[in-house]
Amino acid sequence: MSSTSSAQGSKLLRGFAALSAVIVSIVGLLLSFAHDRLAQQHLLALGERNNVALTQAFANSVWPQVSAFVGSVSTLTAHELRARPETAQIRASVIALMQGLDVVKVKIDDQQGCTVFSTEASQIGDDKSANAGYRQARAGTASSELTHRDTFSAFENMIEDRDVLSSYLPIRVGSNASVQGVFEIYADVTALLQRRQRTQQMVNLGVFVLLALLYAVLLSFVGRASRTIVREHSELEAFAQKKSQTIEVDALAEQDAVEVDAAHIKQVLRNLLGNAIKFAPQGSTIRVVTSASADGAITTAVHDAGPGIPADELDSIFDKFVQSSRTFHPDLVLLDVMMPGIDGFETFRRLRQDAETVDIKIVLVTAAATAADRQRAVDCGSDDFVAKPFGLAQMKLKVDSIVLEVRGGETNAGLGER
Repeated sequence: MSSTSSAQGSKLLRGFAALSAVIVSIVGLLLSFAHDRLAQQHLLALGERNNVALTQAFANSVWPQVSAFVGSVSTLTAHELRARPETAQIRASVIALMQGLDVVKVKIDDQQGCTVFSTEASQIGDDKSANAGYRQARAGTASSELTHRDTFSAFENMIEDRDVLSSYLPIRVGSNASVQGVFEIYADVTALLQRRQRTQQMVNLGVFVLLALLYAVLLSFVGRASRTIVREHSELEAFAQKKSQTIEVDALAEQDAVEVDAAHIKQVLRNLLGNAIKFAPQGSTIRVVTSASADGAITTAVHDAGPGIPADELDSIFDKFVQSSRTFHPDLVLLDVMMPGIDGFETFRRLRQDAETVDIKIVLVTAAATAADRQRAVDCGSDDFVAKPFGLAQMKLKVDSIVLEVRGGETNAGLGER
């Protein structure tokens, strides 16, 4: 029985450790992924708002001077567009507007999707009419995308290994004006992403530490419960061995899961088995039998050769403070006065009125150690009275003294033995 209980406790601990480790890992990954997505969405929204502001500034300050040019060049070739003096003027205005910012490229597309201007001259004349970002902006809605570029042609040079936020933004003059073109802005957000990644790493570390602490606490609780199960089983086994008793378990080989309150069921079974060991004769056999009925009900019974409970007491065995007179007759009762339900004085009165318990020694214990309480304890006929708080040594001496008197000097029992 001891090896079985130890194996069950170890199995419980290993199973919980494995399952909780998987759950904690999944939760950690999900939290990390969710934070990463939210941070990226925030970065996109922030970058797009900045680009919208730049587009509005362009529309207010530069567009009135270039709108006529943009609207009149649909028939020109790319080479002709690049050669027009207005292209150089737009470039100068755009570079001045974007000075000191993280913008690395700017394009202007007309209403037909032709790129009439780009800070990268080779892209002037490109057809963007089929581009999803252009089409969305042409319909009046901004569109942005974050991509990593190994190389990227910026205003003055080629940049490498950069994260670029590209935005397609409708050009309007006035809040209710129609879309007159599309402004493409490409911003270098590498530094922002690096800061976000550092923040993500710190968040991941914090989540990992918190989940690890939670895992450790839960594992500690389960380990404690596992050790408690092993200890209780070992105590029952030692108790049975002391009385040379044999415990036989006849369990079902296979059975579907049954929904029960595990803690309460375990407590009930421990109590039943403990009472069986306690009251069964020396050298007897105790059997624990589990069976299943046709309707699926599971029954667990503990069979022993003890005295049993009289039929006339069966109805009251689950009442508070009630125990069969046939199974237990203590030498002494330590009775707390302040109990829920009926108090200690009422319990004392009932014990004194019962022929089975009238001769039991009773010591009243209470924290309300007033003169009236002491007098009431004396008047009711208790054998002694102890006020809280009290020392363990003091209580042991008092108990030993009374038990010694009851047993006529034939005892060496202390407080921990009865």
